[in-house]
Amino acid sequence: MKKTLLTLALVASSMSVFAQEPTVLFSEDFEWLAPWATAGDNKGKPAGKTVETNDPNVYAPQLGTPLVEGVSVYQALLDKGYEILATCASSKTAREPKAQTYLQTNYLKFGLTGYYSGIVMPLGVTEEQDVCKLSFDWCSMRQGSGKWDPTEIVVILKNGETETQFPVAVWALEDNAEYKWEPVEINIPAGLVKKDTKIIFRNCDAQWPVVGSAPALRWFLDNVKLTAGNDAVNDIIADGTEAAPVYYNLQGIQVENPAAGNLYIVRQGNKVTKQIVK
Repeated sequence: MKKTLLTLALVASSMSVFAQEPTVLFSEDFEWLAPWATAGDNKGKPAGKTVETNDPNVYAPQLGTPLVEGVSVYQALLDKGYEILATCASSKTAREPKAQTYLQTNYLKFGLTGYYSGIVMPLGVTEEQDVCKLSFDWCSMRQGSGKWDPTEIVVILKNGETETQFPVAVWALEDNAEYKWEPVEINIPAGLVKKDTKIIFRNCDAQWPVVGSAPALRWFLDNVKLTAGNDAVNDIIADGTEAAPVYYNLQGIQVENPAAGNLYIVRQGNKVTKQIVK
């Protein structure tokens, strides 16, 4: 049976600062997809850039359409070891993943009205890691009315049958605002990144799938990076340090009664440290 753990997810534009230059464990900026973005519809029409041009109507080919030497961008992603996830509202008929996920220059667009998609990427690390930091850029999709899709996404670290979720802050741009990338950083507790760990980006559980209705919950993803620093998380500069401390073990699971002599991740307001309980 799959186990799902909901961890502390401190998501903000400014997060922990590592004491030394971090080691990059995984990086995906999708720049290697440039030949397929140029190929576009295979007739001279390249993929566009919705976020950078503030234009939701630019060309965004389905992943199965652009071909480079006979290979689609969808197949190229599969050959890299990635998996495209797909589901749909209960009122819709299922589509293939490549028919509801799209290419931009050079990033990915997920979903269309009533259809929701995501991506699974093996991290490729060879051994268990201490505290890590995950960063990426994402953006919701603006509708013709100027309203933004109420998209909520979640990051999942998958180890075997165990999935640990990190919710991402809800999209909060005003109606008719220009497109922009939202940078996200998440602290990953020690022991969650190990050999064979996979990272998943998709709509949150409440939108995976949607039962009954078929809303538009589209979004874009770029610049995924996982880094490892030293063996400690430095202070996060923020308010709220007077709040009661909350303790988590090194797997990110909250501990109600921390035992003396054990090492814990301690959240106090928006400050996170590692501490040995006395």
